[in-house]
Amino acid sequence: TNKYYINIVILFKTLSQDEVKANLIIQLKNTNSSISLDLVDSNKTKMNGKDVSIAMYELDNKSLELLKKNQLKSIFF
Repeated sequence: TNKYYINIVILFKTLSQDEVKANLIIQLKNTNSSISLDLVDSNKTKMNGKDVSIAMYELDNKSLELLKKNQLKSIFF
């Protein structure tokens, strides 16, 4: 079976660096649907000398189909 993941990288410019601990919520345009993805892994690291947090979320088949058919409206974590 194929597994798909969504990866986010958060750059902390003025706030203290923190780990991502919550689900990823994706709202879709032109629909009342939203997707909630479970956090698989989260780490704090440096990228190009900057403090960043990296988080990975597993994308299930139902969510993948919704993303194929709809545009993104907003993302929350």
